[in-house]
Amino acid sequence: MLTVALDLAESGAVARLLSVVDEAGVELELLVNSAGTSSRGPVVDSDPALLRRLVDLNVGALTELTTAVATRMSSRGHGSIVNIASTGAYAPAPILAAYAASKAYVLSFTQALWAETKGTNIRVVAVSPGPTQTPMNAAAGRGKRQPAQVAETVLAALDGSGPAVVDGRRNALTAALIHLLPARVITWLALRASSS
Repeated sequence: MLTVALDLAESGAVARLLSVVDEAGVELELLVNSAGTSSRGPVVDSDPALLRRLVDLNVGALTELTTAVATRMSSRGHGSIVNIASTGAYAPAPILAAYAASKAYVLSFTQALWAETKGTNIRVVAVSPGPTQTPMNAAAGRGKRQPAQVAETVLAALDGSGPAVVDGRRNALTAALIHLLPARVITWLALRASSS
């Protein structure tokens, strides 16, 4: 097993990662982009540099790594890519504005790449978990999913053929219902939920 410890938000990190992988002679058959960070609070109270770092990791590093690996998979004619989005990708989220926006990018980018690779032997899918018990989301909370449950959803998504999967029935229902409501209602509900 090859383990590479690095901060993907740092400039040049993706190139360093791929260089180590190449030197080890590892062929990437499956890429799961799950590195990410979040920032909680009103935008006007946030550190601009912190939000920039969030976007660099959640969007920039994911895009760079996905593109590099998808190019390699395309050349050899097979492989799978899972990009971890979030249920936050489906609607604006006051108090989590930059995080939700970054995950909306992940969802849209992945769906577009899915369309570009459809009909090939490359499987591309976005998986959107809701609140999950992780170090980034460690506070106690009702109804949180466990990492093992999300992993099961990822494996099932790889066996499927669609561009995106929402983890958990309740989360999937919420994501589907969001499209039926106007943005002003969704943002109001999201703001109330984040304040409670």
